[in-house]
Amino acid sequence: MSLRMSFFNSIAIKSQSRFWRVAGLCAVLKLLQTLSTAVSVVPRLRLFEATICRAYYQTHDPGAIGIDNNVPEELCKIDAVQTDLAQLTGWNSFFFYIPMLLLAIPYSALSERVSRKTVLLVNVSSGILSQLYVLMICYFYNTFDVRLIWLASLFDCVGGGRLVFNTMTQVLIAEVTAPSSLSTVYFRLTSIMSVSRVMGVTSGSYLLSYGVWLPIWLGLAVYGLCVPVLLLLSDHRNHISAKTNPSDTENHLLQPGHHSTDPDSAEKKSESDHKTQNIKSSEDNQSPTQSTSLLRSFSAYLTFMSDHFLILAIFFIHESGMGVRNITEQWMSQRFTWPLRMTGYILASETFLGSLFLAILPTISHHLLRGSKNTRGARQVQKAQLYIIRGSLFAAASGTALIAASGSSRLTFLMALGVFALAVGFHDALKSYVTGLVDVKAITRMYMCISIVETCANIVNGPVWAEIYTIGMSYGGRGMPLPFLVCCLLFLGSLGLVSRLV
Repeated sequence: MSLRMSFFNSIAIKSQSRFWRVAGLCAVLKLLQTLSTAVSVVPRLRLFEATICRAYYQTHDPGAIGIDNNVPEELCKIDAVQTDLAQLTGWNSFFFYIPMLLLAIPYSALSERVSRKTVLLVNVSSGILSQLYVLMICYFYNTFDVRLIWLASLFDCVGGGRLVFNTMTQVLIAEVTAPSSLSTVYFRLTSIMSVSRVMGVTSGSYLLSYGVWLPIWLGLAVYGLCVPVLLLLSDHRNHISAKTNPSDTENHLLQPGHHSTDPDSAEKKSESDHKTQNIKSSEDNQSPTQSTSLLRSFSAYLTFMSDHFLILAIFFIHESGMGVRNITEQWMSQRFTWPLRMTGYILASETFLGSLFLAILPTISHHLLRGSKNTRGARQVQKAQLYIIRGSLFAAASGTALIAASGSSRLTFLMALGVFALAVGFHDALKSYVTGLVDVKAITRMYMCISIVETCANIVNGPVWAEIYTIGMSYGGRGMPLPFLVCCLLFLGSLGLVSRLV
């Protein structure tokens, strides 16, 4: 008995070690990526605004340009400049997400054949080159048209873009986390990332007072730290395939109890292994081309997406609603005549409030589980997750409705933004709910499909929200609430679809 207990204790220690070695490093990668983006998001928007504003006044009023070749920010809030800025950032978002959509399935198939570490290294390297290209275009503004930043997405054709980065890291975390603990891990990771985002946006907004370039270069340097972290990462799949202990199925997501002593199960496994060997032999004899393999991957993904249409539709509509964030900073700056640096502080405060709420969500989830006395096990967990999903969507719809109704009242707007911050748990709760519905071997495919539909939404989001914002501006103060009214309707639509999951 003591030898058996010692054996199981050894297995548990190794499991914990692998968890921190894989999930811990993936968490560090996501934190670095989040911090890098957060530090540079406001300065980058200000850089684009300054470039467009300078070009406008060179044509219409050269005297407004100072001796440092810059235009005071308050002069850049006119409709002509803001319309061009909305179009620039909107179409930049469109081109940014195109490579992600086109390469999502090929990179998913590639990650099953080569090390995910290699995929992530290529991904990060291409991201660094893409950012350097954008900085070059903006620095030599007298030589290059600022719209050339749209071509930066070509670098993502090599690495797959942010979609591949997020999907690979999330899958690696899911592989070493028990299903019952996955939502808690995601909540806590997202909470930590939210704190990182607060620190990044606040730091970037503060450093903006010393110039637009300092925080942008700092963000790029932080992103570059992903490379040494990736060198320490190991792919967990080798450990999964080598497992022989049935007790590990309780601790690892991708170990579906394949050591069952049930004769029927053993017979099915034998038949499955025999079929697998025949298929492999047939493939070796036929030597299928890469294009045939790719077509099979596309066909399999389309079938999978059709089978899970409702869930993917919820993710799509929600992400479409979240696209209002593309114009939120610009909207705030123009609506309330705040400098972009101030909008950065405000959004950082909203993110901080969301991170505090995320920190207590596991406790809320625990109380929901205790309150669900009529259900047990996995069903009980799913019911608690659905409560969080619905509550998050209700907060999002209420917050955006209040923002639309805030008028010119800054206090009402800030209170509405606080309500909207309570919607932060939706994505992790729904993703955890979905993870419990699919076979463990289909997690990578499900996560990639979620990323694909969200990327489709983001492709549409850029130009569509820019156009909605432009239409609202054309009606003056009466039309400014338009983006948030549309956003509210989208969140209500998601809430209606969630009710059909039960």
